[in-house]
Formats: sequence, structure tokens, C-alpha cells
Amino acid sequence: YYEEYWPARYTTAGIPLLLILAARGWELLHSAADVTGQAARLARPAARAALAVGLTYAAMVAWPWEWKRLGCHPGDLEHVLPKALKAFKIDCGIVFMRHTGRMLTRGEALNDYFAAGFIRNALHMDGPLVFARSQSANNVLLMHDLSRGPFYLYTFHRGTHQATLDQYVREADSWQLKRLGQYPAEVCGSCGPPGWDE
Repeated sequence: YYEEYWPARYTTAGIPLLLILAARGWELLHSAADVTGQAARLARPAARAALAVGLTYAAMVAWPWEWKRLGCHPGDLEHVLPKALKAFKIDCGIVFMRHTGRMLTRGEALNDYFAAGFIRNALHMDGPLVFARSQSANNVLLMHDLSRGPFYLYTFHRGTHQATLDQYVREADSWQLKRLGQYPAEVCGSCGPPGWDE
């Protein structure tokens, strides 16, 4: 992910050399200020103005933008899952996880963000809430033991950072999905009816 979100990684390694060049440039501007004439009078103010503009841009534009990207994409995790579980008061059962949507970067192409749920599992998978990767029709294999329920389907919509939650409901001899809602509550254009992409 470092290569995806910060592609100028070689610039980081070159910063010491760039600082040496900047110091040499400052020294040349300083020595030019000792020479009389229009260029000498403008050298110091121009250097100070360039430095002020660079620092202002870094502090007000570049750093906040990079910080926001870091907060939204911490590797294989996504920040919607714990908030959605809390909003829908889900604290026991099995949550099947899947994803929809596309991401534009290579590193995200196969990322289903299952790690966001997996790290919340108890070591022996015996906690009150268990997260499993959704296997579509094969989810019923984990639902044979009704005492482990209720059963939920969590769908993370990549690219919009929204999620929908459905609950598996037993009807006759089959399982049906009942839509619980989405998080955040705003309308999500990519959210279809339960099971729409299985």
C-alpha cells in the first residue's frame, strides 16, 4: 500500500540530497545579496517568500490531504464495520462478509477487507460474534447450528465507504435475506436488494 498511496517513495530517500542542494542554493542567494544591484536586493526577499509559500502549502494543503488518505485506507482494514455493528446493535451471531464495487489502484483490486472482521474473531472462533468470508450459497454450511445465530450478511461497498447489513431469516426450508439497513444512513447508489450480486 505504501507504493500505491505514496508512489514518490524514491523522493523520500533523496530528501537528504535535496536538503544539501537547497542549502547550497540558499548560500548562493546569500552571497548574491552582498552584490549591489536589483538582483541583490530581490534575492533574500524572493527566497523568504518561496520558503513561506512552500511551508504554507505543506501545512495547509499537502499534510491534511495525506493525513486524510492515511486515515481512510489503513491497509486491509476499513473503518465502517465497527460503526455499523454498533449502529445496528449486533453483538452476537455470525457475520458473513463480502464486498462490492471497484477500486482504481492495483493494491485494492483483490482486497475484500475481510481482515477488518477477521481480527475481531476470538482465537478459537468461539466468541459471541464470529466473522466469516461470505461464500454465497455455501454460507448455509455454517448456519446448520442454529444456536450460533443470528446470521448476518455484511456488504462493504468499496469506493463509497458505505455498507449494508442483511439478516438471514429462515422461511420454510430455505434462508432468505432481510434488509436491516445501511451505514451511513445516506442513500447509496450502488446498494441493491439483498443478494443482488450473489
